[in-house]
Order: sequence, then structure tokens, then C-alpha cells
Amino acid sequence: MFIIMKTWIVTLLVCSFNLNAGVFAQQEKLDVSVKNASLAEVFKHIRQASSYTFVYDSDAIGRQAPVSLSVKDAPIETVLDLCLKDTGLSYVIDDNIVIIRVTRPARQQQVDALRVSGTVTDAKKAPLPGVNIRLKETTHGVSSDVNGRYTLVFPRVSAPVLVFSFIGMKTREIPYAGQETLDVVLEE
Repeated sequence: MFIIMKTWIVTLLVCSFNLNAGVFAQQEKLDVSVKNASLAEVFKHIRQASSYTFVYDSDAIGRQAPVSLSVKDAPIETVLDLCLKDTGLSYVIDDNIVIIRVTRPARQQQVDALRVSGTVTDAKKAPLPGVNIRLKETTHGVSSDVNGRYTLVFPRVSAPVLVFSFIGMKTREIPYAGQETLDVVLEE
């Protein structure tokens, strides 16, 4: 019985040491003072001044505007909130790993979009599934569904041409004239 009690006491002590270490790490205070620094530089500074490591997409971080901030004895959450304000980025802290992630896509210019729908069939009026429909000289495109139907949304360009292609069929290029519905027949 005495051995069992000793084992439980040692186990409880070990667990309480781990708990204290985790709480201490979360209370770590930082002094950060930077002027017109990139987010990568700020994260490097935090990494050197603390026990935190960072995981992030360097392309997403590189697109952000320079940061200027000055904080003393602040928790990492405060520093990260100031750095990531209005950037479309957020963070998650797991142990001493800070994960930076994109929460919303970068702002894109509002583009006046055009929309066309229709059905792609063969000469016998049978629907063709999997036909590639794209705006010529762009990457905007879709494939027809199992019933040969498609809907393509694409940006307004001058003289748009839609390209319909399917294995075993002749490729067709059709100038888009503003119609909402465009049914196409492909020939073998």
C-alpha cells in the first residue's frame, strides 16, 4: 500500500510541474520596438527574444505593409493583435508555436463580371459531360456537368471569345456577344 501511495504522489508532483511550466510559458512578456519593419522581421525579433517559434506562409506575410509598434512587458497575444490588425491574417498559439494563417483573401479589385450559361451537345443532341469551356487567352474556365450544362463567370474584356473543347470533337471558338444563354453543338 505504501508503494502505491508513493507512486501516486510522484505522479501528482510530475503532473503539477508540467502544468506550472505551461502556465509560465503563456505568461512570458515581450518588449518589441520596431519601425517600418516587415512582419517576418517582427516575428524573427519575437523568436529571438522568447521561446516562441512561428509557422506562416512567407508569400502572405511578404504582401503585408510594414509595421511600426512599440510595446513593453506585453503578452504575445497583444503584440500579435497589433501586428496583424487589418491584414486579413490571424494567429493560433499551440504550446510555444505561433501559427499565422490567412483568414480572408487579399482585397481584389471589383471586376465587372459577365455570366453565360448553356448546354453543350453533339450533333445527335446528346449532352456532352466534361467539355472544357474557357475564355480565350485566360485561365477562366469551367467544365460541363453530366447533363452537358455549364455556367461561366468571367471578367469583362474587349472582344471575348469562348473556347469549347472536348476529346474526339472539333474545338469551337465562339465570340461572346453579351447573351445570357449560349447552347453549343460540337462535331466529331
